[in-house]
Amino acid sequence: MKKVKIVVLCDFNGTVVNIGTGEVILKRFGEGDWRSFDSKLERGEISLEECLVKHYRMIMADKKQIITMLDDEDIVIGPNFFLN
Repeated sequence: MKKVKIVVLCDFNGTVVNIGTGEVILKRFGEGDWRSFDSKLERGEISLEECLVKHYRMIMADKKQIITMLDDEDIVIGPNFFLN
């Protein structure tokens, strides 16, 4: 039996792919002023973890809606990441 190598890349800020998928999800499905938490993070008022928790609690969509929306985006892996 041939072994299959599976690679999973998780990227929410545009490090691996050409867009910040986290921001795209928040723009489409985030309810409330999620950008205010970015400002608090930049001022050192909250941690990155706290910022992300607050962000993703504001997403009003289920997994299927998010995946469908992302499937419609033109997402490509950046030139600095190579899959063998």
